[in-house]
Amino acid sequence: MAGAKIIVDGYNFLLAGTGTLPTEELWQSRKLVVNRLSSYAAMKKVKIVMVFDGRQGRYESAPNPPRGISLLFSCYPESADALIKKLVEKEKQPARHVTVVTSDRAIAAYVKSCGCTHLSTEEFRGKMAGESMRADEEQKRSSLSRAELNEWLDLFGEKKP
Repeated sequence: MAGAKIIVDGYNFLLAGTGTLPTEELWQSRKLVVNRLSSYAAMKKVKIVMVFDGRQGRYESAPNPPRGISLLFSCYPESADALIKKLVEKEKQPARHVTVVTSDRAIAAYVKSCGCTHLSTEEFRGKMAGESMRADEEQKRSSLSRAELNEWLDLFGEKKP
């Protein structure tokens, strides 16, 4: 869908089922998740905005996120939840193209009341895993077997590897 956007409740998504992580592991986990989301964004041709609680100071975004991803950090004392609500409110027609991923019930209720699509963290992770499996299967189907490769090489008079 052209112009589709997925807004992800960052730490809610990152920490689902794990509780809390030490700071070093948190950065590594965030990087891994961002890379996976970037692949998903490219595959589905959507924009993904990950929203995190920021530190005291100012609102910021990550300097060089991968293509298809924006990382936003709220400005303390504003929460990521409040920033997600603002992002939804800014959209001209959120119901048509915005999906919010969170397992936070209050945010889920709010975005549904705005007409947006809501997916829990678990639902979205399942969707990502399914897409990844389909992509792997498609790649396997589009790859040539050794016998097929040899047949094509014979057909064109090329040397076999």
